[in-house]
Amino acid sequence: MRNGFRIATNITTGRFQPVYINLAALAEADFSGSVACIGELGSGKSVAMKTIASNMIDRGAQLVAVDHSANHEWAALAHDLTRANVVDFDTATVSVDPFKLFHGDKKQIRYMATTFLTALL
Repeated sequence: MRNGFRIATNITTGRFQPVYINLAALAEADFSGSVACIGELGSGKSVAMKTIASNMIDRGAQLVAVDHSANHEWAALAHDLTRANVVDFDTATVSVDPFKLFHGDKKQIRYMATTFLTALL
């Protein structure tokens, strides 16, 4: 049964069947839509992640990617796919650092830092 978008071809059974993924359906069913791509250098992890990201954006999803690569490959993909807000950590012009946003107000800094960091857990 075809459900979602085609991500790969299963070659392990000798039948060469398409493999589909539907992360939106997982989220709607209250399951995690998280994905991990694990493999050796050059095995296609980045290609798989970009394929998933591209297909999800085409279906209305939003993407947050932290790109530490020298060539900014995710920033380039984001600009190609949609209107993107790219934050370059080396030359950042915006900040979510509560110590910079609420300079001097220690009570507000403590509250915002705790609230922000708790959401990341």
